[in-house]
Amino acid sequence: MAGRKRKHSKINLVYKLQINKFIKVYDTDYTSGPEPRSGHRIVCNERAMYAVGGYNPAYYLNRSVNYIVNDEILFHELWRFDFCSKSWTKLETENMPLELASFATVLCGNLLFLYGGTGLPFGTEINEDVYTCKLHFAETKFIFNKVPIENDMKKPLKQYGQSIAIVGSYLYTVGGTDGFSYSMDVYRLNIKTRTWEKLSDQLSNFCNPMPRYRHEIIHYNNYLYVLGGGSSRASFTLKDIPAFNLKTCCWEIFQTTGDGSLQDTFPANRRCHGCIQDPYNDAVILINGGFNENGAFNDTWKLDLRTLQWTCLKTMSLPYGIYFHSASVTPDGKMIIFGGITNRAVPPRRTSDVFAAWITIPKLKDACWDAILFYIQNGIIIVPDDLKILGLPLEYESRLVFSLVR
Repeated sequence: MAGRKRKHSKINLVYKLQINKFIKVYDTDYTSGPEPRSGHRIVCNERAMYAVGGYNPAYYLNRSVNYIVNDEILFHELWRFDFCSKSWTKLETENMPLELASFATVLCGNLLFLYGGTGLPFGTEINEDVYTCKLHFAETKFIFNKVPIENDMKKPLKQYGQSIAIVGSYLYTVGGTDGFSYSMDVYRLNIKTRTWEKLSDQLSNFCNPMPRYRHEIIHYNNYLYVLGGGSSRASFTLKDIPAFNLKTCCWEIFQTTGDGSLQDTFPANRRCHGCIQDPYNDAVILINGGFNENGAFNDTWKLDLRTLQWTCLKTMSLPYGIYFHSASVTPDGKMIIFGGITNRAVPPRRTSDVFAAWITIPKLKDACWDAILFYIQNGIIIVPDDLKILGLPLEYESRLVFSLVR
């Protein structure tokens, strides 16, 4: 790329830091990335987004995919979206689970945890194992390792659509479905001893919230807060938030306060939505999209868990309603959304669009890095020609060299 001509027609472009506004950074119409999908999961680190699995019934036997049942497709694959180059790479993998729809993931450092998930037809093949995978940028092969369990008889029931979180040395899982019935059971896996422990189930605790799947959980101040979710016929409220107390192992209900600036002061009941936690302020969470019996949503709401106050982020709406998508957040505070089912067409169809939005004012160095990427991607800064005069810290310069000069 050395010697590349500068795009003088774009020389007047000026970077603007925009907070709480989604920008499309990849379009479904591009052909270099993953096929449109739903039921997948994404995680983000400072360099890239990783997309795991997913489902699209519109792709048939002539497609180059790994797992096909009754002409319906689960994507048995791992993709990486490089934030520097805004480009996708399909990664070589080994030992991925086959049940890659409506599973749960969480990223701890650079270690991906994957649990649950269903194959096809839904509910007939369910993953009951926990897998890990190291997401190092320079790796050439990404190996999924099944976590060996020391007390198999105490594993949770096989389910999908659950939500997981890591707190200390424990992986917690809440809820899920086997395709026929739903639960709100709470289990935890001791990552060090590789042993499961049941903390609460429907039979032992009659105060449990309604059983559900495709909800999201957030850990804050020794509670696991459960956001939304539902069943095949119902979606649950976000007005009253169930929370599992990790000290007492009992459920509590927290009543929230709506956004008084709106006629509908609370977010609508929903399932299959996105949810992230502010990396700079873990009391703040954002939910986006999802659907209920009335349709799909394009809105984004913020909940402060200290005050239990909802705020509708009016500037952070997507151009269309979306559900069964996946959302994550970068360490510097940028929310990323990928894929899902949209309401742009009849019948609804899947997308591979990628959207990004700052959810808070970033640190100065992160805002400067975002500006540099903007100018590189618009041909105003030339790599590697201009690197020597930018004065970039080594961590950023190495990202550019690895991503763009190959």
